[in-house]
Amino acid sequence: MVAGLVLTSKIALFPGVAYVHITKPRAFDGVSKNGINLQTNMSVKFNSKLFLFVNPIVTIFDEALWSGEFNLNYLVKPNKLKFNIGYFPVFTNDIHKLKAGATVFL
Repeated sequence: MVAGLVLTSKIALFPGVAYVHITKPRAFDGVSKNGINLQTNMSVKFNSKLFLFVNPIVTIFDEALWSGEFNLNYLVKPNKLKFNIGYFPVFTNDIHKLKAGATVFL
């Protein structure tokens, strides 16, 4: 379930709730798990070409798993080319990933 809320012309929130089922766990011993995922994707527009997605996430199984996404996007040419750099931490497990990429729109 996702709903959108526009706070200002530059900031919008998209909170979400999801059911999570892991069928064959690999990263931990045990059986399959069921849980709930709560998150909100906040879009912050700096100008017509630069925007940031901030997405705090908590996934609750037997205990809470805290993570997030921070994704800075730059439209070089709208509907043609976009560059982005992202930071994707999993705070609970002290895992931190950086990603850089480009999107070509066909």
